[in-house]
Amino acid sequence: MTRAVRRFAWSATVVAVLAVGGLLWSAPWLIGIGRASSEDLRTVSYRLTAKLPLMIDPETRLEQIEPGAGLEQVFRFRLVGKDAQDVDAASASERLRERARAGICGQATLAPLVARGVRVTYVYVDRAGAEALRFSVDPIDCLWIRMRRAVSV
Repeated sequence: MTRAVRRFAWSATVVAVLAVGGLLWSAPWLIGIGRASSEDLRTVSYRLTAKLPLMIDPETRLEQIEPGAGLEQVFRFRLVGKDAQDVDAASASERLRERARAGICGQATLAPLVARGVRVTYVYVDRAGAEALRFSVDPIDCLWIRMRRAVSV
């Protein structure tokens, strides 16, 4: 092996180790360290539910916060003046998911949960209680956002 090849191999190894270390530093839940528990989710649900119901805007009311399946926190909203068939689920879901992702991944309230491996799910029901929208923000979504921020700095 030539000297240049050895230097390149050594440099590539250092970069790989730093990348894996940075990834695990940002998301230790990937290997089970610092993972949230179902008790953590029950506590968060209990504390946040005390402030409900809460009008988010003239059309949307947050009615319930509860632990979901596994490591999932579920936020249930009601669209107070709409029927499910009046909602363009595909475009509304994508638009709201992007907004939620930006908020969750940087918000002081939920960022610690997501950093500990918790999926945050939003469920919107219409005025009659029929489900109109459902989407989730996964911990990996926030990891990619943090990695992009780190690279652009």
